[in-house]
Amino acid sequence: MGAMIAARVFCLLFGILHIVTSQRKPSFANYSGDARNNYALWLLNGAPDTKVEFPGYDGWYNNLARPDSGAIDKPLLRRSPAAYEDGTYLPAGSDRPNPFELSDKLLSGPIGSQSKTGKNALLVFFGQQVVEEILDAQRPACPPEYFNIKIPEYHRYRNLSKHTEMPLLRTRFDQRTGLNPNNPRQQLNEITPYIDGGLMYGISKQWADQLRTYSNGTIDPDGMLASSHDGLFPEYNTHRLPLANPPPPFHHKEFIENHEIFNVSRFFKLGNPRGNENTFLLTFGILWFRWHNYLAKSIRGLHRDWPSEKVFNEARKWVIATQQHIIMDEWLPSWIDPSHIPAYRSYDASIDPQIDQFFQAAAFRFGHTLVTPGVYIRDYQRSNCATTISKPVRTCNAFWRPQDAIQKRIGNLYVDIDRVLMGMAMQMCEKEDHKIVEDLRGNVFGPLEFPRRDLMAINIQRGREHGLPDFNSARKAYNLPRVDSVDHFPDDVNQTIKDELMRLYQNNFDNIDTWVGGILETRDGPGELFEAIIIDQFRRIRDGDRFWYENLANGLFTRDEVTRIKSITLYDIIMTVTMLDSNDIQTNVFRVPTSNEPFAICRLQQSNCTERGRTMPCFHLPILNEAVLNETCLQGSTYDYFSNSEASFILTFTIVSAIIAGLIGAIYTMVYFKQKSVESLSSITPAASVIQDGIVSKEMINKRGATRLVIVNITGTHINVLSGNGVRLRKLDCKNGVTCISTIDKPYIVIKPRNEYDLVLTFESHNIQFHAYNKITQSLRGSSCTVNEEANRTFKSLLPTLVSKKQRQKQLEVFCRVVFAQAFKLPHNKKELLSTDSKIADIMKMELTLEEFSNLLNMRSDSQFVNLMFKLIDVDLNGFVSFGEFLNLMVIFSEGTTVDKARLLFDMYDIEQIKSLPIEAFKDMILSFMENVTGNIKNEDLKVTIDSLMKQANLQNKTALDFQDFMRVIGEDGVQHLENVNLQFKYGSTNMQQIENSRQHIIEDIYGTIGSNSAPQENVANNLSDNRALTDMTKMFAFVKDIEKNSTVIFWKFLYTLILLSIFAERAYYYSVEREHSGLRRIAGYGVTVTRGAASAMMFTYSSLLVTMCRNLITILRDTALHQYFPFDASVDFHKYIAYWAFVFTIMHIVGHAFNFYHISTQTADDLTCLFRNYFHATHEIPKFHYWCWQTMTGFTGIVLTIIAGIIYVFALPIARSKLYNVFWISHSIYPLFYIFLILHGSGRLIQEPFTHYFLLGPIILFTLDQIISISRKKIEFLVEEAKILPSNVTMLKIHKPTQFSYKSGQWVRIACLELNRHEYHPFTLSSSPDEPFLSVHIRAVGPWTRHIRTLYDEAVQYNKPLPTLFIDGPFGEGHQDWYKYEVSVLIGGGIGVTPFASILKDILFKASINQQVPSKKVYFLWVSKTQKQFEWLIDLLREVEKRDVNKIISNHIYVTQFYEKFDLRTIMLFIFERHFKRITNKSLFTNLNADTHFGRPVFKDFFRRVIMHNTFDINKIGIFSCGSPTMVNAVEEACIENNKSDEQIILEHHYQTF
Repeated sequence: MGAMIAARVFCLLFGILHIVTSQRKPSFANYSGDARNNYALWLLNGAPDTKVEFPGYDGWYNNLARPDSGAIDKPLLRRSPAAYEDGTYLPAGSDRPNPFELSDKLLSGPIGSQSKTGKNALLVFFGQQVVEEILDAQRPACPPEYFNIKIPEYHRYRNLSKHTEMPLLRTRFDQRTGLNPNNPRQQLNEITPYIDGGLMYGISKQWADQLRTYSNGTIDPDGMLASSHDGLFPEYNTHRLPLANPPPPFHHKEFIENHEIFNVSRFFKLGNPRGNENTFLLTFGILWFRWHNYLAKSIRGLHRDWPSEKVFNEARKWVIATQQHIIMDEWLPSWIDPSHIPAYRSYDASIDPQIDQFFQAAAFRFGHTLVTPGVYIRDYQRSNCATTISKPVRTCNAFWRPQDAIQKRIGNLYVDIDRVLMGMAMQMCEKEDHKIVEDLRGNVFGPLEFPRRDLMAINIQRGREHGLPDFNSARKAYNLPRVDSVDHFPDDVNQTIKDELMRLYQNNFDNIDTWVGGILETRDGPGELFEAIIIDQFRRIRDGDRFWYENLANGLFTRDEVTRIKSITLYDIIMTVTMLDSNDIQTNVFRVPTSNEPFAICRLQQSNCTERGRTMPCFHLPILNEAVLNETCLQGSTYDYFSNSEASFILTFTIVSAIIAGLIGAIYTMVYFKQKSVESLSSITPAASVIQDGIVSKEMINKRGATRLVIVNITGTHINVLSGNGVRLRKLDCKNGVTCISTIDKPYIVIKPRNEYDLVLTFESHNIQFHAYNKITQSLRGSSCTVNEEANRTFKSLLPTLVSKKQRQKQLEVFCRVVFAQAFKLPHNKKELLSTDSKIADIMKMELTLEEFSNLLNMRSDSQFVNLMFKLIDVDLNGFVSFGEFLNLMVIFSEGTTVDKARLLFDMYDIEQIKSLPIEAFKDMILSFMENVTGNIKNEDLKVTIDSLMKQANLQNKTALDFQDFMRVIGEDGVQHLENVNLQFKYGSTNMQQIENSRQHIIEDIYGTIGSNSAPQENVANNLSDNRALTDMTKMFAFVKDIEKNSTVIFWKFLYTLILLSIFAERAYYYSVEREHSGLRRIAGYGVTVTRGAASAMMFTYSSLLVTMCRNLITILRDTALHQYFPFDASVDFHKYIAYWAFVFTIMHIVGHAFNFYHISTQTADDLTCLFRNYFHATHEIPKFHYWCWQTMTGFTGIVLTIIAGIIYVFALPIARSKLYNVFWISHSIYPLFYIFLILHGSGRLIQEPFTHYFLLGPIILFTLDQIISISRKKIEFLVEEAKILPSNVTMLKIHKPTQFSYKSGQWVRIACLELNRHEYHPFTLSSSPDEPFLSVHIRAVGPWTRHIRTLYDEAVQYNKPLPTLFIDGPFGEGHQDWYKYEVSVLIGGGIGVTPFASILKDILFKASINQQVPSKKVYFLWVSKTQKQFEWLIDLLREVEKRDVNKIISNHIYVTQFYEKFDLRTIMLFIFERHFKRITNKSLFTNLNADTHFGRPVFKDFFRRVIMHNTFDINKIGIFSCGSPTMVNAVEEACIENNKSDEQIILEHHYQTF
């Protein structure tokens, strides 16, 4: 209550004081504090509360008829047509002199001249703040367009900056202009042309509010602008308004060392972003700031109840009015003859107040000729008016460090604006002429790379850039007569200058730049052209402003208030807001004093001034020349923007490349360690290294010291070397003697057997070595072996004598070469034979062990065949095969007859050497053949077959066979086949082509048809002979048929590729042509063309990949009619195809951005701020490569994406998929991260607005829905009803089938095991048929996960544990399920690839059992396996198929490749026996099936030809379905292509799946 009473009393007293003082203007003649306090009361006269429309900030709706007239960001006015080179936008004046030459020759002069008319520095620098109030057309265009000025060879800039051009950016323009000569480019004025306080308040309400806001975030409650230093100065820019912040040239050296400039927060917050450019401009900014706060404080005193906003707006209204009055009624008449300025009549809405191009680019730059090289700092008269308190402020060194002078301390006080104003008021400006001080003409501020520029050259170039016409055209525009003689210019322009003008412009007055001609016209003030332009401009600004203070119609002021405003002077304002006394400054602040009486103490100099024909005395401070200033313009050099980026650039790409290379290396490292993984010895103590069943040690496997873990045990006369998991690695026969050596320098044991390579065992200590050595020697002695022991030997001395496995293998190779060369009489020379350091004599002394002999035959050493052969040729019975013995054997095969070869075979099994072979021995012979191919035959079947052979030879009554009987059993065919038979050795150079031909002939002779089991064999030769040579015409047919066969896939791949390349081309064209002058394209050239095209192509490919991953959708759609038009079965192939394209464009994008980011890092910070507006960085920061690459969303996510893509692609390599499937699966599972970062990468808006969603939205919705379906299934646990551990590492799982689970034969599922990893899924084909009440899969243990599955279920079965449950995702479709769509189908399974066909065969059996017609008329099933023993479970299925296939729809063919690979003497006999066995039992000796068993890999081309010939159905295509290794599938594909090359009408359509 008390506070309210006090407030009312205060208002009452304030009102009384106002009534007393409001009648007359306070006088400062006799300074008193009352005058300063009462001035506002007089001016405001109570500040009555009236509702008025306050002036806006942005100029809009000032003119109600044309709301945008005078608004911000509107084109400058053109009084004369643009004179662009091309009439549209290219700068004018290409044929005019170099601006540097014009500046140097016409506008240069020494500093230290003085005004002829008494103009002072305050008038000049006040003029700069007037310009900043009405005009801002210097901000560069975005994207930047450089219109550089070439530096002449003689110019000092050449040596100073090392540049050949001075950088100059073209200014902003209306993007809707510059399109054609009828619409030339129009530059913009970024502020309003009105005198409306933009200098103090900015051009937006938001900016004004920031000026009222303190650093703590609060707005001043009294309507004042936020202040600092107890109200002396505006608040600091802690909120970082976007004030201009070029680098001060004075500190250039510091900037290039620190790679950043000063922080923009050092500046005061002002309305004009450039208000902190220099000390003098800032002085006026602070002056107006104080004037606002002075008025606001007074208004608050009058109206305590007004809100802060209203107080602020009221004060702003008065500040704008006083500003308008002082500029138009006080400052402009001091600049131009007042009589030439028309009086104000009224507001005219038809007038356009916009700044004219002539004013902007020429006329108002007249003030440059008056700018002083510095300003005095003068003290108050009460302090003796001293100018020595601080040295003058040098103009060129004050750029963008304005506070340094103002905030310099003098005792406890600041220099403040008071002393700067006093200095400017008493200091003459430079002479009114055409000469410019060096502070502007050569030392004005510039960018960091060019810190000092020539403002006069810029003025000239700016006029040309804006398309200003020539000097005479400008005069014509203002109704001034042409100039045709240099005599037009005043006498101040000496004849030398005039002559130089004519020389430079080649005597062409119609080509003189407007700025040059206008400045040469200067007399006591602006010449007649510039004066006309200036008067016209300010008249339009005044008369076209609806809120002009004299316009009573706007209601802002009453007539009395206008009268009071007109009586205000700048002197009054200075006196009210500073600490000046009335005699510290003259009342006419825009002229130096004309009387010395008030300023006698200041010891001013006197000069004569002449203005408009009147001469008067002028008193001023000493003229500032070089001697008085004693300060040069501090020069800088240049700046490389890429500096400080080198390390981060190199490191970034080195690290990323190293990561990719490391990933590749990691693959091979993991594969290596996976293959070399052995059991750890860490848990074995030294004492336990000698175990009961053997010795645990490490074997040195080469002389470089590589080792492997082994277990050594001794059985009889043999030393067995086993791997850590018990697999035998080597077997040493010691019965012929062995040498054991225990080394003394290292804990090693060396075992040197006879005729073998040495065994070196290493131990951790000599103690373990000692125990192991004793055990080995004792065991060998106990087995009657001859053991030679050596002691006191060092390993170093033994090393040269050691024989390694590699050395022994080389010796064996040479051994075989020499033997074969001798036996088969092959052409040779000694060097080729040996190819090592071995000697012939040493080779002939070599002997082979049984182990080495069996290894040469590619057979096991315990094979009966090997042992019998070895005993037969070991003539001297010493347990080794010598060179001569081995040579004798080979001679039999090289030169021996068929009888000799048969005799050799007979003698091998005539163990007793009685020249007779009992029937039991003959049976053993056959069984010994079978052991090499893991054949299986029942005794009764074997007896029947042997009886058949004997009966055929008429020997059925014999119990034993002599050699002649043996030859009759073989038969004539067998004898012929023995003609070219050989032993199959690892090394050697026999005529392999001849043997291969023989092999092929024998196999074809035994099985020559692929028809039904009862089909005649004699048609084969005839059918094969029908094959005709391909002609050019058949090749054409083949090409057409291949296109027809793959037409759907080819069409969609072609269409996809066309769309993809079109997307790339569209973006490339857009950034090459349509955005040629914008954005990154301007910096990086065609680099951005490539990257943007590649980016769009990447988005399309990576989005497309999601569609190919929608397994459920594909499975559903492939059963619809769309399957006829879309190749759903090729989804995996499409996935890879798209991934390849994605990889190509990713590489293009990465490499392109490597160059782009380099180019970005070489650009100026301002250019980058323009180009990348979404990447804000403080104006003091110079963004380096590490900023763009690591601190921006685009850069950082790009690095992450590169690494993620590297992981995905590297671990998708074939070696990773085959050897490290688990790693491949995990790496591919991170794709969600890839897409997340892909979206973030695009959201960075580095170059364009993000449009990743245009590509990704549809596919990601489809993929999400597809995954929801899969996830819903994955949550269901499937019970495993039965598990079988089958041979060849196959595990069969019988799974409970839910009632809603339906599928087709040939489909597949993804399986995860809960006990391993519920999120790790692996694909397996269902081997059960759809009619069965369960699901079954056959899983072969080939990788970590499948091995774990086998172990898991093996343990569960052995120990009767509950079987682990599974998650199943699927079923999913593939091409195999379409077998029924073809009347003739060929099913080809390789190895475990038979599983989909097992399901199909079961499905056929089921349909046959219920008498359902099978769509296919004929189905051929080919099973290619190394040995039939690998998949006995399939044999049972095939046996059932043969039993139930009454209509003979299915034709089975089994190909055993192992037997084919071991074709030799023994296999010939087995072929013969198989033929007889099949003839007697109608079953294969190997599979016990009716189906033919073929030996070797199928020749698919011939097989398919026979299929075509044997099927006379009216068909035009045959379905080929294959599943197996890539090698087999590729062979099938090639065979299909070859058959499709014929002119037959039948096309083979191949559907395949590889693993």
